[in-house]
Amino acid sequence: MPVARGRHPARPRLRPAWLTGLALAAVLAALVVPMPVAAWDWTTPKIDFLSEETMRLVNYDRAGNGLPDLVSDPKLVTLARDLAWKCPTSTLSVRGRARDMTERAYLSHSIKGCYKSGSTLYSVLDILASPFGYTSYRGEIIASNYKSVAATRYAWGCDSAGTNCNGSLTTAATVAAVEYWWMHDAPHRAIILGTHYDRFGCGMWRGTDGKNLYSCLFARGGPNPLDTAAPTVVSATGDGASVAQGASLTLSAVVSDNFRLAEGWVRLDATSSCRGPTIDTWADNLNVVTETHSFTWNTAGVPKGTHAIGWQVRDVSVRASSCFIIHVTVT
Repeated sequence: MPVARGRHPARPRLRPAWLTGLALAAVLAALVVPMPVAAWDWTTPKIDFLSEETMRLVNYDRAGNGLPDLVSDPKLVTLARDLAWKCPTSTLSVRGRARDMTERAYLSHSIKGCYKSGSTLYSVLDILASPFGYTSYRGEIIASNYKSVAATRYAWGCDSAGTNCNGSLTTAATVAAVEYWWMHDAPHRAIILGTHYDRFGCGMWRGTDGKNLYSCLFARGGPNPLDTAAPTVVSATGDGASVAQGASLTLSAVVSDNFRLAEGWVRLDATSSCRGPTIDTWADNLNVVTETHSFTWNTAGVPKGTHAIGWQVRDVSVRASSCFIIHVTVT
């Protein structure tokens, strides 16, 4: 069930508003950038990638309804996923939201086994305020499903009836199903489209039984810095190389981020914004900050001539790097 609570320093305290469903209020800010195409063939879901996709869809739906993006708060992202913390009144160890609910088999905005007093459990809103210091508007939305990571289309910016949409994009089926449900349930929709928040963070965890569990935390203000830095493609091999048409060439790049990487893609005949046919793509699972990614490019069917090969990556905060271009000649 979704809940939202908050107060503004310059306004009277608000009454708690306990809504129905599986959502809580929160904020995320991120850049909206194009997705790579036909990349969803992983046998194991990548947790950081799916977390990023959840935040991306939240901001698409906000934009489609005339609202500004929310900014990513790394602390909220990590807490939504698996940040370790202890119950204030006991020795109970809790692993974030999505992981904790997955591993201890519950789905609730109250923290299982963490009691304030008597039989009253701490809620997520309680722990967001203390010990985590988010004392103004705050909230959460949660959901779970058994969907795959197969590619599907998601219509974004729709009205509550699912019509008058702004467009559609490609994402993983599990993420599309979660966002669709949230946006078609009034309390969850109200939280996603809430105007009180300025930051958020989403995380997910996958159980051994294949269940995908999602949490998005929203807040206004807070004690932790926002993630406004884009990832970078540090270097790439192969610039100036020649390869015979039909032969293969191994290319690699070093990519980096200040927080966590989510995915990357490589485009043929890339523009400065890295548009063009996708020739490779990948996703990241947990806590990847720097990596060297390599792939073998088969040039069968590629026209002879010099081609711009563009590398681009995106981080968990939904920010994309600039396009790092090398040139390869097919002879």
